[in-house]
Amino acid sequence: MEEYITRELKNADFQLWAGEKGQPFQLLASKGQQKAAPPETTSAASEASFLEAHEELGCTDLHLRYPTGLRITVRCFDFTNPDADKLLERLSASLPPYYIEYVISRQSDTLHKMNNSIQSVTSLLDLDKLLSEILNNTMAVIPTATTGVLWMYDEEEDVLKVRTVSEQLVNETMGLMRMKPGEGMIGKAFLEGIPRAYHSFEAISRAASNMSENNLNYFQASHSHDFADHQGVLCVPVKVNGKPECVLILYQFGSYPLFTDYDFVLLQNFADQVAIAIQNARLFSEVQRQNQMLVKRDEIHARLMKLSLRNKGTAVILRELEKMIGMQLIFIDLIEYAVTASNKKARASVSIAAIERKFSSRREPATYEEETATGIIRRHVVPIFAADATLGFVIIELPRELSVLNRLILEQGSSILSLEMVRKQSQADYYHKKANDRFNELLSLQDISALRRKGEEMGLIDEQKSCAIIFNLLPLPGVQLMNVQIYRLIVLVKKTFQQKAAVVFALDNRLTAIVQITDDESEHNLKEHLTALFKEWSQYGDGTLRAGVGSSFTGLKSLAGSYAEANKALTYLLSKKRSGYMYYPEIGVNQLFLQQSSEDLEAFVYQVIGPLRDSGSNGSRLEETLMAYVRTNRSIQQTAEHLHIHVNTLYQRLKKIEDTLHLSLKEPEHMLRLELACYLLSRSSDELT
Repeated sequence: MEEYITRELKNADFQLWAGEKGQPFQLLASKGQQKAAPPETTSAASEASFLEAHEELGCTDLHLRYPTGLRITVRCFDFTNPDADKLLERLSASLPPYYIEYVISRQSDTLHKMNNSIQSVTSLLDLDKLLSEILNNTMAVIPTATTGVLWMYDEEEDVLKVRTVSEQLVNETMGLMRMKPGEGMIGKAFLEGIPRAYHSFEAISRAASNMSENNLNYFQASHSHDFADHQGVLCVPVKVNGKPECVLILYQFGSYPLFTDYDFVLLQNFADQVAIAIQNARLFSEVQRQNQMLVKRDEIHARLMKLSLRNKGTAVILRELEKMIGMQLIFIDLIEYAVTASNKKARASVSIAAIERKFSSRREPATYEEETATGIIRRHVVPIFAADATLGFVIIELPRELSVLNRLILEQGSSILSLEMVRKQSQADYYHKKANDRFNELLSLQDISALRRKGEEMGLIDEQKSCAIIFNLLPLPGVQLMNVQIYRLIVLVKKTFQQKAAVVFALDNRLTAIVQITDDESEHNLKEHLTALFKEWSQYGDGTLRAGVGSSFTGLKSLAGSYAEANKALTYLLSKKRSGYMYYPEIGVNQLFLQQSSEDLEAFVYQVIGPLRDSGSNGSRLEETLMAYVRTNRSIQQTAEHLHIHVNTLYQRLKKIEDTLHLSLKEPEHMLRLELACYLLSRSSDELT
């Protein structure tokens, strides 16, 4: 750069200055022994490039302005150049790259120091040493700063204290200062949480006007400069998790202000590093504490896991948890839909439905209050879940706050209980799969002896009157959630039919039950039991439930027929998208259509009476007449009264129907086709309604 300018200026002495957007000029290069006095940051001239002579300095300034806000000034001594305008043009095009090279070099040095500071943040564990290094790096990157101090808030005393200072300060004296929130520049930055920059002694004096006399004396004693020599102060709050906890402040003493906006941004970046350092120190302390808790948790986990591996069951695990925390527990099993508690009074005070409704979607423990006859009870609820399903809850009444250790015990206990319940489910899955295989084998047997042997294995007696019921649960999102509801249905079926449910097993979303009927009264009560079961499911179950019921039978050879009927009844409910239960005999004439698709049935209806609809404006009237005629069992008088028409008019319409459909209403086969079509049409209308 110097060589280039020297050539352009014909070996004249010069100074090269640069500044951005009103910031103080910086001397980039020079030739000669002249005194360095920076150009003014503002000028009345508006041209992009212009010359300005200074007789008192014996020089001429060549000013170059750029759209980015950059301003370069070449100060020439003993300048004589008759072609100054062309010189300005050449310099204007050639100097910015040199300036950019200078800025990049400076930025590189700054980034290097900041990188060293960041590495210190991630490698040093001694917080005091780390904060001191960050402050030293800050002073190195912002060389115009004279001194620097990091203040930290003491919550107990409600004051800011000196945590670390730059090398130029007397730490012992500064350490005596106690700045209250809102006091001076430091207290204001902390209280408001806003970075502040002061670029004149007047602004600094106003901001420090509310400092106590003691603090002013301590400040003056710790500095080699007089307070009146202040020319700039940069003050930045350090926020940890969004809350101010420290203040980082730099002072600049001298003849005129030197701090720039860039310095202000750099200081805020270093303040962020201080925040990270403090947070890391706290995290390290927390990690140490958590490590101790992890060791304790492993001990608890191992103790409970031993019980689980020995297949001791949930009851034993719950008793062990009660011993460990010294308080009584209530256990809600959402699969069995049952409450277990050593205290009968506590067991009776818990509503499964209320707890499930309130906490089934939660995955984290929660505390709630419940008003009872004896007063308000506080309870702590820990959900037990696997994958996407809540399996149950552990509840504890809170006579006192739970300790961290007790919370840890409950957390580990809930995971072991979840494991135990899932294992129990897995065992049940295996049993039901085998039961399904044995049942299908039973249905396929033809030999009566083999049939009786297999039936006895499954608890079925050949002479016992029974019926088959197939339940279907609308699939729910999530395998685990579906399993919970299926096993809840199994519990409900067994509870409803008790010992009469000789066979109960489930596969996927279907449950098969073979229910024994001991007498006529039991057969009559079967509907009442099913009605009660569906009512209870609507209150406590999740998902749409349907059931098909086959005819009662005696003799295992008839079991396959009852099972097939139950399946057909269920198929009918599913095809009509109805919930509830249905007996196969109640399907009636619809048995004829179970294997027919809705499209085929609609095609049959249109084939029979479609010509009426296509016959013009009277088509709907003729269709209505035909429907009424069939519905009244072909009674002329009743049909005419229903349609509010004369008998002769009815005869005319019936004749028109015969002509349009090319059939005779007196022909039995033709009439059967019409009656079937009208029945299907009326059934379709009823279902839509």
